[in-house]
Amino acid sequence: EDLLKLAADFRPEIRYTQQGQGELAMLTSLDGVTNGTPADRFWLYEVSGEPGQVSFPLRELAAGDRVLWVFQAPE
Repeated sequence: EDLLKLAADFRPEIRYTQQGQGELAMLTSLDGVTNGTPADRFWLYEVSGEPGQVSFPLRELAAGDRVLWVFQAPE
C-alpha cells in the first residue's frame, strides 16, 4: 500500500482504488482497469516472482524487492 502511494506521488497519473483496510484490503482498480472487468479477472500482486499470500497493505517489502501487479483470474 505504501509503495502504491509513493508511486502515485512520483507519477500522479497512476491512479488506484482499494476496498477495505488491513487484512481485508483489496486493490479494486489500477489506471482505470477495474476488478471483474472482463469477468473474473482481478488485480493480484507478486513480490520478486512470488504470488502475494497476504493482503497487499500487510506485505512487508525489503530493499531490492520487485513488485508486479497482474490483472488475471485467480489460480
